[in-house]
Amino acid sequence: MVGRALGHFYRGRYAEAAILFEKACEFDPEGKGVRIERIHASLGRCYLALGRYKEALEYLSRAYDPYWASARALTKDYDRREFIEFLAAFSDVLLRTGQVDRAEEIAQQASQYRKSWGLD
Repeated sequence: MVGRALGHFYRGRYAEAAILFEKACEFDPEGKGVRIERIHASLGRCYLALGRYKEALEYLSRAYDPYWASARALTKDYDRREFIEFLAAFSDVLLRTGQVDRAEEIAQQASQYRKSWGLD
């Protein structure tokens, strides 16, 4: 199900992706089959793209601590880029919901990771 959701996500079909990511969360709320923070991050990015900022903030916030904790262990450029995209989305939704200082902090983190990983 997550694979299908990601397929929709990367084709820009965010509504369809969100439905599948939501179902994945229902079937595996602890994230035993997949790292739940990545599902939450993807679901939050879907909601951001759909202009549903409250839901985007909820899921991106859920993803932040566990995703942040695992970021240093990311070794593949693809995974690193996904993490940076997550931080950018989180910063964007924070800005859109009036949390300017926190948005700037997250944007700075994304910039620091991008530089340290040589992804500029």
